[in-house]
Amino acid sequence: MNIAARFVNSHQCRLPVPLNFNRRADFKHVRFASRLHRYLSNNDVEGCWDVLHDPPKEFNFSRDIIDFWAAEKQKKSRGDMPGFWFAKESGNEPDIKYTFSDLSLAFGNRVCRPFISCVHFECRVAGFLKHDLGLDKNSRLLVILPKTPEFWLVLLGAIRCGITLTTCTTMLTAKDIKFRLGKFLPLQVVGSFDCVQHKVAVSKEGVRSDWKLFDSLLRNSREHEGNATYAEDPAIVFFTSGTTGPPKMVEHDQGYFLAHLSTACHVHSPEQHDVVWCIADPGWAKVAWGTFPTWLMGACFFQTQMPKFLSTATLAAKIISVFQVLRDYPVSKLCAPPTVYRALLQQDPSLFQFKSLVDCISAGEPMNPEVMLKWQNLTGVEIREVYGQTETIHDEKGREVAVGETGLIAVDISSKRPFGLFAGYRDDPERTANVFRNGFYYTGDRASMDVDGYFWFYSRADDVIISAGYRIGPFEVESILIEHPAVVECAVVASPDLDRGEVVKAFIVLHPDYKSQDFKCLAEELQQYVKKHTAPYKYPRKLLFIRGCSLSLGDELICPLGRVVLHYCQNTQQWRHPKAGERIRVCSHSGQTPRPVTVTGVRHAEFRSAPPFSVEQLLLLLGVAPALNPIRLSHWNT
Repeated sequence: MNIAARFVNSHQCRLPVPLNFNRRADFKHVRFASRLHRYLSNNDVEGCWDVLHDPPKEFNFSRDIIDFWAAEKQKKSRGDMPGFWFAKESGNEPDIKYTFSDLSLAFGNRVCRPFISCVHFECRVAGFLKHDLGLDKNSRLLVILPKTPEFWLVLLGAIRCGITLTTCTTMLTAKDIKFRLGKFLPLQVVGSFDCVQHKVAVSKEGVRSDWKLFDSLLRNSREHEGNATYAEDPAIVFFTSGTTGPPKMVEHDQGYFLAHLSTACHVHSPEQHDVVWCIADPGWAKVAWGTFPTWLMGACFFQTQMPKFLSTATLAAKIISVFQVLRDYPVSKLCAPPTVYRALLQQDPSLFQFKSLVDCISAGEPMNPEVMLKWQNLTGVEIREVYGQTETIHDEKGREVAVGETGLIAVDISSKRPFGLFAGYRDDPERTANVFRNGFYYTGDRASMDVDGYFWFYSRADDVIISAGYRIGPFEVESILIEHPAVVECAVVASPDLDRGEVVKAFIVLHPDYKSQDFKCLAEELQQYVKKHTAPYKYPRKLLFIRGCSLSLGDELICPLGRVVLHYCQNTQQWRHPKAGERIRVCSHSGQTPRPVTVTGVRHAEFRSAPPFSVEQLLLLLGVAPALNPIRLSHWNT
């Protein structure tokens, strides 16, 4: 499968004449949205929770929320703040130029869209999705676009039609896209590569004759009001990485978008005058956490063509763009992964002059306390770290654990399923049954509760690596590495990193023919190999070549943290293997305070021989704290 070098890099959607917005002011279902608006206007949190406690059976975000705010704009009750604000990165790129209705705003290199224009363009997108591409309710659409206004128009248009949508990052390779096409089975794809029945492109550059151009479709399309949808109808699917196997499909229904009302009230808390900037790529679920809460509250959703935070060089060169945006635009609320905050804090303190910024949110990976304190000292704004679920804590057998004990986070669904909770793993009933059991939904996270009722998150119960906010499954990286002729066996783990939280670290058993090669050159070759065959953010930034050992699926020790461990006994100064039922002190990340756990799942605990490393060597190789004792060896066998 050949993928074009560019997906979307042009915004030349010129319409022949200014368009008139002739939709009626009393939109369908406006009564429900009006009731919701009363609660939001009065900061009535209890009223908002009433909506979630007794949600509507029918709901469509585009028709019930976006249409409502467009009606408010027609009544001149929203002021001049746009609903969507897109700014291009400064540089030599051309300005974005659109022909809007006379109610929209366009100036310089900025695109500001009031809600009325959002509805207008979105309805036209819905029109060509239905009439030109043959998509209707429950049809499947795959979208692979970068940060561009067209992405949000397609998103809203698909929701309006009741189309089931999945979004992918543009960093995916042909192999990644082929896998998603085979699993999701979309009828159409929005992107610029040859894959299925129709191809939709937004740029004319390099386009083949059988591609359909976004601007042509939009220019010739007629408005489509969309379809009525139930809250339980499928709406969006996210591909998420796991410990084993390829990415899984997590399905959300139409009610999921309304459930972000809880995010709006308790996380972002935007008001109509706020400008909210969520630094996240369209291919990730995090973009939903920025988009839908903002528009539920009638606030302005801000985006820009911010570069991806991949390499250290890119991070250092482009982080100044974040300062420029925060200085030049009235962004009042910022949501970003800890990686962005850490990178910003490495710059000149004199740059921290943000006149509009009043609220900062961190999500996607654990935040370092020292980063939060330093940020607050420089900006006067506290970073609020977000983890969003309502839960209790269970042990491995589903029993609620005592205060201070570590267990699995579980959401009670016995009496009523929480509104907006994901429907399950699409086409994977076994995995769905594994997380929905005993009247609870198990999130896959480990935590404990203190005497005051606060939950303390420790780690994932699986081995998913979270690096700079990206979720990376070890199996995905291992599957690529093992295809290289130099690799006999490999194991991929998380390694602590000051800038990214965690990075991918690969342990490699080399083929005899490669053991005499220069390891530095070979490491670079393997890194480039991974980048070529999967999304580049997954490549191992650290590699360790193992001699005289092998890695296999046998002879492993599993402890409650889901880790394969060896335990270093400080009394005997020897490595040993914990027995089932034994209490040991372990931690999952370097620098954490060791905590007691009970070993419950030992199998094949007898290794054939002791590791051929000294204690100091093994701790150094694995990158864990010398004070600890747990070594994450992922299928290690001497």
